[in-house]
Amino acid sequence: MSLRCCRFNRRFYSAAVSYSFPIPRDLLSGSSSRPDLMMSNADRCPQQLSWTVELLIRLRDLDTAAEYARLAYSSRINCEFTIKTCDSIIGAMCEAKRYRDALDLFHHFFNERKSRSVNKSPNHVVKAICELGRVDDALVFFRALQPHPGLSPIYSHLTKALVYAGRFEEALCLVRQGPVPLACSNLIRGFLNLGNLDMANQLLEEFEYNGYWAYDCTRNEGAYPRVVFIEHWLKQGNDEEAMRCYQSLLCDHRFQNYGDSINSLLQLFLSYGKKKEAWELFHRIVDGFYKKTMGGVVSETIDIMVRECFNDGRFREGIETFYQVKAKVGSSLKALDYNNVITRCCEQGLLSEAECLFAELSSHRFWSVDVFTYRAMMDAYLKAGRVDDALQMVNKMVVANLTKLALWMKF
Repeated sequence: MSLRCCRFNRRFYSAAVSYSFPIPRDLLSGSSSRPDLMMSNADRCPQQLSWTVELLIRLRDLDTAAEYARLAYSSRINCEFTIKTCDSIIGAMCEAKRYRDALDLFHHFFNERKSRSVNKSPNHVVKAICELGRVDDALVFFRALQPHPGLSPIYSHLTKALVYAGRFEEALCLVRQGPVPLACSNLIRGFLNLGNLDMANQLLEEFEYNGYWAYDCTRNEGAYPRVVFIEHWLKQGNDEEAMRCYQSLLCDHRFQNYGDSINSLLQLFLSYGKKKEAWELFHRIVDGFYKKTMGGVVSETIDIMVRECFNDGRFREGIETFYQVKAKVGSSLKALDYNNVITRCCEQGLLSEAECLFAELSSHRFWSVDVFTYRAMMDAYLKAGRVDDALQMVNKMVVANLTKLALWMKF
């Protein structure tokens, strides 16, 4: 195979569905749920609906959240809050792997209600259709969309599904149409798995030569294609070549803002027992942020290394790692960073440490404790036989969420 131009295979495509956004009927869940009489008096202001749906998603009550979300377009006010409501509930359904429910909701919002404003929802829909094993239908849906920068994840979902199906030429067309790093990585990984190193190298050279790694919307993913090569050589047991690729990546000034790519690299090193390299890279990122020579440190990056310590039974070192990062990144730390380490402490029964971190998080004016952290604290208290403390935590969770909802309702 060469990197020649190709055309999509159209043999299985059909225009049988007459809706603007074609979703095959057999992929819908069949649920025709509509807001019931209990919701007939619900406030249909787009802003308040959006906040209500967000709160219900946080409480993991997706069915009630979906019922409220269906009210979004009944107000006939199509604004940013309406779009956010749709994106949130469809994304939450996909995250819970309730793909058919997600497709039902999209069909309701954008086909039945005839909304023309789409944001992130199509990304979720394409992923859902691909996960259901219907890549051809995903391609039909994709062609019905008006291209815009927010659709870049679609190329990743489609190329992954096409490569899995062995349809490399069609995947190559997509990579050239939307040369985002994750899409390119999927195709490179496919060629490497086939043992076609030449094609993989050609694709990497084309990707970097044309500067696709520098797109603003995907800049933090720019190193992904190179990470795939490092993964390949580690799988082959060729540590020397893997480290050569890694050092080449470190020395390339174009990829100093690692962003999301760093997480894949850290997990890769840890999974292959290269803990020394993982910790060196982690400290390089943290120190680079402190010296303002590299991009920010994302929450997942911190959690990966804290989790590594906890998995090895080095609990104190994990907590110290969190505080070391906090000392260097300061105000760039997020509530999610606290939520993650509190959950780790609760899982190991480190209640005193969890309580200290919880107090720090709760004292921050603009941060909030998520539902999962409240539940982790409650479970830890119950396991320790501290029922009263668990009940107090329940009350704190209820008050915090009701207070948040009350504040939202003022606007």
